[in-house]
Amino acid sequence: MRLRWPSPLPSSLPFRSGAVALALGLSFTVAPPSFADRDGVNHRPQASAGTTVSGRVDPAAVDGTPAFGWLPRDTDANEVQSAYQLVVRDGRGRTVWDSGKVPGARQSWVPYAGEGLVAGAKYQWTVRTWDRRGDVSPYARPATFGTGLADGDWSGAQWIRRPATGNDADNQWTAARKVMRLSAGRTAP
Repeated sequence: MRLRWPSPLPSSLPFRSGAVALALGLSFTVAPPSFADRDGVNHRPQASAGTTVSGRVDPAAVDGTPAFGWLPRDTDANEVQSAYQLVVRDGRGRTVWDSGKVPGARQSWVPYAGEGLVAGAKYQWTVRTWDRRGDVSPYARPATFGTGLADGDWSGAQWIRRPATGNDADNQWTAARKVMRLSAGRTAP
């Protein structure tokens, strides 16, 4: 005699689960890819954000060749940057480098490739991007960076220290300190 265990699932469940899977599959097939693309129109990219130079925001002293970075922004789903343009200006507003339209998705550690930068000077830069359909974004909010001093710019510089005379003439170090009096008042628990 063969024993039969009662099935915990109703006999109509395989049909129901198949119908649900088919309905979900069809809905993903005919559904629009994203909310932004529902109207079928390509939206112009927005101005880039998160601008950095050598990994820092508005650095005061960049040593060596500056490397630029930004975050492209676009409301269209699955959009990518297809090109960029970097513009760097000096303190007088004169353009020292315009990369022109550069094809590619690169958006970090893009090296400066313009004329030589002046040591100890401040510069302003911006970027704009293109999407895969060729629409261009507005320029990003201008960001700044400064260049560090070159080795020759330190001539005449001296360490800040007190004159060492008398008994401490051999001690060239200065200890900076401030004496503070603390009251015996209330302390934190």
